[in-house]
Amino acid sequence: MNYIQRELFTLGHEASRYCVISFAMLTMVLCSLPAFAQSKDEPENLSYSVQNQNLLLSNGKSFKATGQAEFSYLFWDVYNSTLFNAKGEFNKDYAWHEQGPVVLEIRYKRDIKAKDLLDSTVEQWQHLKISNADYEAYVSWLSETWPNLKKGDKLALLMYPDHSVFFYNNQFLSKQDNPAFGKTFLDIWLSVDTSEPKLRKQLLSL
Repeated sequence: MNYIQRELFTLGHEASRYCVISFAMLTMVLCSLPAFAQSKDEPENLSYSVQNQNLLLSNGKSFKATGQAEFSYLFWDVYNSTLFNAKGEFNKDYAWHEQGPVVLEIRYKRDIKAKDLLDSTVEQWQHLKISNADYEAYVSWLSETWPNLKKGDKLALLMYPDHSVFFYNNQFLSKQDNPAFGKTFLDIWLSVDTSEPKLRKQLLSL
């Protein structure tokens, strides 16, 4: 191989190596772009704020209040609740869970222990005649998820068709991947068989 051939071979080898490296770097950049663009939509990164009856998620999605209700037990005011969906109203011709996503925010007006909240939730599921098999898997998850609540604390559930997200004081708390959980939980307030029909009517503005 003469001098010119050696130089051409060297230049060709370096050019090929540069192209391979450049392609690899470009691939890495392109592959990272969708993840970056979608990162704000990951449940773990979500938070929300409420202003003028509008709930705004940190990813830019917004919801409008459909109704508000206060729950009292004997002489004690326990919590205020607000229900939201995209339109700010529910069509009476369709079931409420068919008009999602839906958010229920509850602002507590007294201290409540997580265990008491869980026990009350189970009692309500039993009132709705939901079988143990349908909710028992949620009980251990909720016992690990819910904190003890102080007066002024807020819990909110965002229900999508395929998953649900809990928030505590406007910040992400936990995600439930079972699509059935959102309806099972919110039926405590929104089912026609709820133990608190007055609250249901107020939240759905019926």
